[in-house]
Amino acid sequence: SLGELRVSGPFDATKLEGRLKVELTGVDRKLLNLAGAANGLDFGSTTLNATGDVELAKAGAQISAAGRLDIAKFQVTRQGQTTPTLDLRCDYSVAVDSTAKSALLKTLNLAGTQGQRPLLQASLTAPMTVAWGDTANAVGDSALNVNVTALDLADWKPFLGDLAPAGKVDVNAKLLSQQAGKLLQFEAKAGVEGLVVVAGTNRFAGLGVNVEARGQASDMKQFKLAAYTARLAQNGQQV
Repeated sequence: SLGELRVSGPFDATKLEGRLKVELTGVDRKLLNLAGAANGLDFGSTTLNATGDVELAKAGAQISAAGRLDIAKFQVTRQGQTTPTLDLRCDYSVAVDSTAKSALLKTLNLAGTQGQRPLLQASLTAPMTVAWGDTANAVGDSALNVNVTALDLADWKPFLGDLAPAGKVDVNAKLLSQQAGKLLQFEAKAGVEGLVVVAGTNRFAGLGVNVEARGQASDMKQFKLAAYTARLAQNGQQV
């Protein structure tokens, strides 16, 4: 057995309308390795389960989905090197209206832990609308906050190789939706301390990198980078 996908509920294929319950269970390395083997990846103790409800209306023009995705004991081995074990959980609720050219992200909570330590957190302050047309529902402002805390690059060497064998990464990002999703503003701060970089025969150690950026997107057509700053230091001295 490679896993089980169960779909049940009323569905009219001619109208593309219905309400379905979807369950994905029993997925582990046996199935994941079918996709990862070409790149030399072994997913070890990883297991994946998902449950959700999907509703299609107005001849498939409106689709809503809500559910949970659990990835437990996520681990990848490549060329004899293994990543740490992570647990990821995502609760979501989203509705897409292709006629109105808008999507409403009602809830999103993403949490990732390494051992008992929080590593990744993403959450909404209120329902968020993203619009790419002329019409949108009147909803208030909403923000999506994303935080990555003390990500150790050394733990992810199977993916990074020898490019960046060491360093601790912190990321704070915020996406603000205004004017019913027609105006999206973002700001992000990222820092890396104790960074080691290997370029050819050169090895640079004791690096510190700090990047800040701020900008906006209007109607998903016009994009503006309002501010950008990058700083590089080595052994406490700015480069």
